[in-house]
Amino acid sequence: MKKGPLRSTIRTLIPQSRREWFLTLPFALLLVVIAVSLLLDRSPVARSRVTLLTPQVKVGEEFKLEYDVVWRSSCRVEGRRFIVDSGRKAHSFMPDSRRVHDGPDRFEITLQVPKDAALGPAEYQGTIQFRCNWLQDLLPIEQTLSVREFEIIP
Repeated sequence: MKKGPLRSTIRTLIPQSRREWFLTLPFALLLVVIAVSLLLDRSPVARSRVTLLTPQVKVGEEFKLEYDVVWRSSCRVEGRRFIVDSGRKAHSFMPDSRRVHDGPDRFEITLQVPKDAALGPAEYQGTIQFRCNWLQDLLPIEQTLSVREFEIIP
C-alpha cells in the first residue's frame, strides 16, 4: 500500500501491538454488547385497553376513543391515525407525538370525521412508533393499533 493519509488513518485506527489489542478489544466488545442489547429491545412498550366512545358519528363531527394504558418505559411516541370509510377511502390525520413515562396513563383521542367521508361502516386504524433509546431513533419500534369499527351516519 502506498504511503499517504489513508494509510496513516488506517494504521491509527487498527491496533498495531498486542498491548494495543489487549486494551482496545474489551472496549470494542462492550460497545457491541450495548448496541445489540438496545437493538434487541423490541418488546411492546405498552399494554392498552381502548374503549370506543362514539360507535355512531355524523359526518363532520368528532369520533372519540378512550385509552387506558400502562407504559413499560419512558419513550418518545408518534401516532399516525386514519379512518377508512365504507368506500374504502383512507382519511389520514396529522401525526401527533409526545413523551410518555413508565406507569399507568389514561387519555382520549378525538378525531373529526371528514365531510367527504362515505356514509356507512368505517374503521379507525393506525400505527404508533416508539423511540426509547438512541438506536431506536434509527430503527423505531412500530406497533399497529387494533382496528376499531364504527358507523358514519348522515
